Amino acid sequence: MRINQFLSEAGLGSRENKGDFGLKIVHPEYRCEKKYTAIVTVPKIDKSRKIEQVMRFFKCGTKLEKSKTLPAEIKLVGVEGDKAKFSIIIKKGRKSQIRKIFEKARMNVADLFRTRTENRKAGEFERGRKGRN
Repeated sequence: MRINQFLSEAGLGSRENKGDFGLKIVHPEYRCEKKYTAIVTVPKIDKSRKIEQVMRFFKCGTKLEKSKTLPAEIKLVGVEGDKAKFSIIIKKGRKSQIRKIFEKARMNVADLFRTRTENRKAGEFERGRKGRN
């Protein structure tokens, strides 16, 4: 479901002018906290080292393409066989950022879904400064 459709069905679309509320939820400049659950395939060789590596990438930020990602919160929820489940909270995400970080650690994302978007009213959002991640 698209964000504008969701907001309209929730009765929020008519309160905001030209989708400002939806923009403030999805646009990375507003640094709206988003929580994801990721289920990834972990290589059998050096499994614990790979998990530590990807957690460090998220916690410290890592270079993707031209710039470094912001530090994020990550928690290992569980490991079963070759699958690991993570809970991730990011404040400023770029397109496919979570998938790209796991790929950098040589892990394949089997499933990724957003479980929460920070609850805020449209007027409570502040734009991030240009030039800062």
